[in-house]
Amino acid sequence: MSNTEVGLIFSAFSLPYALLQLPGGWIGDLLGPRLGLAVIGVVWAAATIATGFCRSIARFLVARFAL
Repeated sequence: MSNTEVGLIFSAFSLPYALLQLPGGWIGDLLGPRLGLAVIGVVWAAATIATGFCRSIARFLVARFAL
């Protein structure tokens, strides 16, 4: 991977993290703390596993975005 690709992958994690803070809080209020954390935990685990199976930069970006 080039330095540019690594930079894109790192930003694919931090940008959605910043943008989805408010919707994440809304989901937590809507579902409650237990169910909200359970749902988000399943999504986080699936995205982490998907990161390990990525073979292209595009798939890596999608997995990091979901993470």
